[in-house]
Amino acid sequence: MAKEKNLYGNWSVLAPDGELLSYGSKKRAMWYIKKDIADIVDTRTIKLKFEPKGRNTDEYTLKRKENKCVVCGSTIIKDLTKHHVVPSMYKKLFPVEFKARSSHDVVVICKEHHSEYEHNFADQLKQELAIKYNAPLQITHRENNIIKSIMICRTIIKYWDQLPGDRLETLLEEFKEINGYEPLSFDEMDKFIEENENFMFVGNTHSQIVVDAIKDNLSDFIFMWRKHFIESMKPKFMPEKWDVYYRDFIN
Repeated sequence: MAKEKNLYGNWSVLAPDGELLSYGSKKRAMWYIKKDIADIVDTRTIKLKFEPKGRNTDEYTLKRKENKCVVCGSTIIKDLTKHHVVPSMYKKLFPVEFKARSSHDVVVICKEHHSEYEHNFADQLKQELAIKYNAPLQITHRENNIIKSIMICRTIIKYWDQLPGDRLETLLEEFKEINGYEPLSFDEMDKFIEENENFMFVGNTHSQIVVDAIKDNLSDFIFMWRKHFIESMKPKFMPEKWDVYYRDFIN
């Protein structure tokens, strides 16, 4: 039987001068090595050959992440998944400064508690937003997934050298979860965008209407979803330095 894959590999990614930049998976580390833009320093550590655009000084991002459900503490790898505290259907429409460093809003959760939150709590809040902003939840699941995949490809192509290692890995995992495969090159991502770009013009969706309505208060919208998750699920194992009012997205 194949060994289950950890959600977080916790490989150290260093700047050329040895400063810790982030943590990422073994697969992502090998991607850097294959591209010849990093060297292996030792077990679970690589050093970039190029100077990244900006250094990461955020305490949360520079902490190793546990492969453990934040709600119940389960460490059974096959039962774990990643939960987007701020739903992707909204966040994909945020300005890039609110998306480039969004690992704070991705936490590990077991599939049972993930399903419980999505169906018993998150769906209810989305319905409340639909009523409040006159934004019917009309977009199909397939359309939402295609639009989300396009946004993932565009973000990676444009900002790949600025994304923290764990964020890049998360984006690729999201794409694979939706489409069943991981794009291996920018050309493959460009092809996906070209073949599906017509889905970007699917009317005024619920997500777009809501984001347009709260665009001047995006931070409050983010805080609302974080508080909603905490109050609904009462997680006992949130990562160290995680904070409802975390503001790394503010330049």
